[in-house]
Amino acid sequence: MGRSAAASKILAPTESHLDYYPFFYSRTPRQLLLQMPVIGQSPKERHHLGNARLHHVTRQVDDVADIRIENCIGFVQVSVGIAGPLQITGPDTEGRYNAPLATCEPMLVASCSRGCKAFNAGGGVQFDVFDDAMSRAPLFGFESPAQAVAFARAVPSFRNDFTRWAEATSKYVRLQGLHASVIGSKVHLFCSYFCGSAAGQNMVSKATQHACEMLR
Repeated sequence: MGRSAAASKILAPTESHLDYYPFFYSRTPRQLLLQMPVIGQSPKERHHLGNARLHHVTRQVDDVADIRIENCIGFVQVSVGIAGPLQITGPDTEGRYNAPLATCEPMLVASCSRGCKAFNAGGGVQFDVFDDAMSRAPLFGFESPAQAVAFARAVPSFRNDFTRWAEATSKYVRLQGLHASVIGSKVHLFCSYFCGSAAGQNMVSKATQHACEMLR
């Protein structure tokens, strides 16, 4: 099935874009941003974007104390392109946003930008947030289904203790929910946490492990 004329116009790379890439490595990140034909902004807007948001790309990292990784031995340079803009509408935001992509793959930034253009043609992207939680589901095994059911029914009785044990491992983690699911003689204990501004992967693993050990 052939593409429609509208889709072809959105997805097909422009001639100027194809001519652009052979000179990729001879230009600075700011020059690349100003001359990028797929961003969909005027040169003045791209110039402002480059001055406002690319300062951290070209500057040297002098203050090693700001680096938070372990055993830091140095830094590497990766080319960064700007994809977008993408129209996004959500509970607390509405506007057109660009995204930096660190890559050495030609055409990747252009492909993402054309995808954004396709979304924008349909009104952009809309989203909502139903819940904000990081979860873990430790598995408890028993000798019989009857014991598993008894444990699941006892969950509300020890929730306060489980919460206290879990939250004692961090000043940020907060237990939001505790739900048991019985499968035969095994019980999955679904624990959902609020982790503040952190993703909380390690935080909730540590909290859940400690609470389960105390429960034993």
